[in-house]
Amino acid sequence: STSGIGYLRFHGRNGKCWWEHEKAYQRYDYMYSQDELQEWIPRIKEINNNTKKSFIYFNNHYKAKAAKSALMFLDLLKSSNIATSQN
Repeated sequence: STSGIGYLRFHGRNGKCWWEHEKAYQRYDYMYSQDELQEWIPRIKEINNNTKKSFIYFNNHYKAKAAKSALMFLDLLKSSNIATSQN
């Protein structure tokens, strides 16, 4: 990062409906698994080491999957001793 701010956005991985879908929400109809999110922990540590502040955003909003994914990721961050702040 050159700005001092890290930003990571999780859209969901619904590849089946990403380009071809009837309804816009189908793109974001995806629930991350704990294993998928765990894969990001080393990258988050790297981002945090190179920025003053980092933001993580979940956009897989269909059926509150963004909130569920964010809470799961928050638990992973805390268990990995990564400082968090919920604003």
